[in-house]
Amino acid sequence: MKTSTITLIISMMSARNNTVNRFRRWFPTVWVALAGLGVGHAATMLVTAGISYSWLAALTGCSAVLATFVYMYTSGEARTSENLPLLHTFTALAPLLILYDLLNGNNVSYWPLFYSVVVAYAGTLLYLRWYSKFHRQLSPHIQPGADMPEFCLMTLDGELLSRDKVLAGKATVLMFVRGNWCPLCMGQVKELAEEYRMVAEMGAQVIVVSSQPARKSQKLAWRVKAPIQFLLDNKNRAAETLGILHEKGAFAGTELLGYKPDVAYPTTLIINAAGRILYSDQTDNYRLRPEPSEFIQVLEMSNQIRAAARA
Repeated sequence: MKTSTITLIISMMSARNNTVNRFRRWFPTVWVALAGLGVGHAATMLVTAGISYSWLAALTGCSAVLATFVYMYTSGEARTSENLPLLHTFTALAPLLILYDLLNGNNVSYWPLFYSVVVAYAGTLLYLRWYSKFHRQLSPHIQPGADMPEFCLMTLDGELLSRDKVLAGKATVLMFVRGNWCPLCMGQVKELAEEYRMVAEMGAQVIVVSSQPARKSQKLAWRVKAPIQFLLDNKNRAAETLGILHEKGAFAGTELLGYKPDVAYPTTLIINAAGRILYSDQTDNYRLRPEPSEFIQVLEMSNQIRAAARA
């Protein structure tokens, strides 16, 4: 398939409409479920019917998919490489094993072909080139140099806070996360907790915002051993005001765990004591997140400029 054709298909699938958003929600859930079925089916056939390259291909490709998600959910990392080379390599190996079996004159049944080519290989291409990317439009309301717009957030106890009360006249690292269900968001929070002292030495406060239920944020606050403030974006009103609302952005099935489908795009802002935005990360790939060293560098530069202005 020509590159231009692939690009056209991806751009069409990236259109912002409810149908695409629903498909996006279900994609990772269905993909991982099918990969799990593939691993179980392939393992059973290899044990009961003997070794065959086609079933080995299915096991290799689907295992790579499952291993990737297990790693993301258990490693505590805040980011991955952009192209996930190990996943790409092992899922590309699956169709090659199928081809090898065919060239050797062996019959390949439908199921190993489906697991290897459709679930493992095509699923990985969709995940890397389409699902991982938001194709979001950068919000014009939170660009560096602009004053932070008016918005409201809520404490875990239900107290409504205006923008001025949230910022409290302090330099602020304001991080919007999708919720406890997102392992990379939790990795970001963990990193900030580990680097909190250095951020605090720059005179900044750290605030983590999500639209998840208060009990979820409270649970996260108990796990974080740092004086980070956790606030709620009730009904995603602040996210909508700031232009970072991601409708139907949560994985399908997270409702069963008490989450709602609409979330904020992962977004990190650094705002100075005067309420001006110094830094705005609006990542277009949910697996690529900024490191705390970037925040510290921005805060250091701001402090140096302020000190020079006073001299």
